[in-house]
Amino acid sequence: FRCKNVTQTTMQLLRCTNTGEGQNVLVAAATVKCFQPWQYALIFSVVPLLVLFPLGLFFITRLQPSVLDSKGVQQNNGGSKPSQIEAKSRKVVYWKAVWASIRSPFKAQLAWWESVLILRRLLLILLHTFIKNAFSRSLIMALMCCAFFCMHWIVQPFQLFSAFGF
Repeated sequence: FRCKNVTQTTMQLLRCTNTGEGQNVLVAAATVKCFQPWQYALIFSVVPLLVLFPLGLFFITRLQPSVLDSKGVQQNNGGSKPSQIEAKSRKVVYWKAVWASIRSPFKAQLAWWESVLILRRLLLILLHTFIKNAFSRSLIMALMCCAFFCMHWIVQPFQLFSAFGF
C-alpha cells in the first residue's frame, strides 16, 4: 500500500463539480450528490490521518538512532525465555530494516527529509483535488514544484551519489 495512492483515492471521493443544474456531484461518480454525511465523516477522520502521517514520521525520524535501534534487547532480562528473546530480536531486526530504508538515502542530520517528500506529494494532491480551474491549478502546482526544487537545491538532503556506486 502506498500513501500517495490512498491519498489520491481519498481526495477523489471529495472532489465535486457543478452539473449546471445547480447540483454538486462527485467527479468520480456523477450520480452521487456531494456533501453527504459519509463525506463529512471522511473529511474529519481520514484527512487528518493523511496529514498526521508525515508529521509523525518527521518527529519519529528526529529521534536519536539509538532510540530507534532498540539496543540491548538480546540480553536476558529477568529470566526471559529464549523464545521470547528470539521474538524480540526478530522485531528489532525488522525495525532496524524499516528505519534504515527510511533514513539511508539522506544525510544523517536530514533523516527526517522523507516527511518533507510525503508532505510535498500531499500538497500536490490537495491542489489537484480542490482547485477547479485547470490553468490556475497547473500554475500553482508548477510554482510549488519550483519552490520544492529550490529547497532541494539549497538543503541538498541526499547523500552523495558516490555512496550509491554512481
